[in-house]
Order: sequence, then C-alpha cells, then structure tokens
Amino acid sequence: MLPKNDLRKKFKFTREMQQYVKAKARGMKTEADSFEQEMEALTATYESTLKDKRDKHSKLVRQISAYKEHNASLDQAIQNINIDVCYLKIHQDHELESKERDMVGTRMNALLRRSSLIQQIQENHQEILVLQTELELLRLKTYPTFEYKVINTD
Repeated sequence: MLPKNDLRKKFKFTREMQQYVKAKARGMKTEADSFEQEMEALTATYESTLKDKRDKHSKLVRQISAYKEHNASLDQAIQNINIDVCYLKIHQDHELESKERDMVGTRMNALLRRSSLIQQIQENHQEILVLQTELELLRLKTYPTFEYKVINTD
C-alpha cells in the first residue's frame, strides 16, 4: 500500500469534493445528499410507473387471451352449424320438394279458376237482373197494369 502522503499527491481533490467530505464528517446535508434523495424519489416514481404499466400490460394480455378463447369457441360453433347445414342440404328430398311445388301450383290454379268462376257468376246474375227488368218493361208495354210484380224473388 502507498503511504497517505503519496495518496494525496497522487489524487487531486477538487474544492467541491473537499466540501463534501467536510460536510459528511460534520453530519450535515450536502447538495449531493439532496441530489441522491431526488434520484431515489425519481427512481421510486419510475419503478412505480413501470410496475403499473407492467400490471396493465399483463391485464391486457389476459383479456386478449380470453377473447381469443371466446373467438375460438365461436368459430367452433359456427363450424358445427355449417356442418349441420351441409348435411341437411345433402340429405334433403328433391322429389318431395318438386311434388310439393306441383301441389302448391295446382292449388293456386284451382283458386284462380274458382275466383274467375265466381266473377262470371256475378256478371251472369247482373245480366239476368237486367234482362228481367227489360222483360217486365216489355210486358208492361204489351199488357199495361198498375201494379209492379217481381218475377223471381229469391
């Protein structure tokens, strides 16, 4: 080891370093101590913020994984429904469907025919009433009476 005098010669202490050593020896606070306290406070704040960010990140990672699991289950449900739909399309009876369409068409034609017949009956009835009125008028010309009589009162 080097003697103390050699150490002093070897190193040069600046005035700030000498003031710091004197203040430490007396037990007084120095600027360096307050700087150290500021650094510790900043470090604690930084670590707290970092911890909050890590917690938030882990929470988001958990949420994303939960959404992925939920999406996977929904995808599986959709795939199962698509399989069922394909199975039903494969096994549907085309003959039965064509017979059903034919029956519906036949029934619609019957209904259309019925409505046209009803319309024709109404027109014929109107014509009969007109003809009855004309017949009565012609009879009155031939055999005048003072009394009006309806021929067919149904």
